[in-house]
Amino acid sequence: MISNIILILGVGLTVILYLYIVIIYFINRGKEDSMTSSELVLKLLDNDASINLIESKESMFSKYNIKRKMVKLSESCYDSKNYFNLAIASLLSGYSLLNNNLLNYLGYVFKELKFISFSSIIGLVVSLFVSNVGDSRIGIVILIVIAVYQYIINMLNTFAVAKVKVNDNISRVLNKFVFVSKLAFIITLIEIIRLVVIILEI
Repeated sequence: MISNIILILGVGLTVILYLYIVIIYFINRGKEDSMTSSELVLKLLDNDASINLIESKESMFSKYNIKRKMVKLSESCYDSKNYFNLAIASLLSGYSLLNNNLLNYLGYVFKELKFISFSSIIGLVVSLFVSNVGDSRIGIVILIVIAVYQYIINMLNTFAVAKVKVNDNISRVLNKFVFVSKLAFIITLIEIIRLVVIILEI
């Protein structure tokens, strides 16, 4: 019974997590600044456009290429002036400004980082399909890997946000991105606790 309560808590928080991102988007998409996302990136990265910034038309998500230190803004984000997209551009620029071993280590596993991680959905799927002790032992290993990844992302987001100097409106959205990454980590910890409860047969 305890495991079912924890499962409901995990599912509820995951739904809240992604709804919160959608709410942030809708609240900030109509509020605009004087510069575009691409102009902000160039400003933050000292106008080194040939190396640091490209418009990525093959994906709907803006990304940061870890090995090439390149900010890849999506077509919808590149010329956008709304605070949500400006915050994405700022966060990805912050990654580029980092000289951090955590980011370098992550580069061995992942080529690119998006501003939003879908690892919480993977963790939720793992948690939903685990119901016995045998599955829990396998599931807990997967969730620990996800939790480590989310912890690293949260740390990188915190460091990246501290690196960029932007106005208060964009900073507020950036701080919400950091909160989202922290909540994702907490949700995975809750799911790990559930599997421990199943293993211990509490």
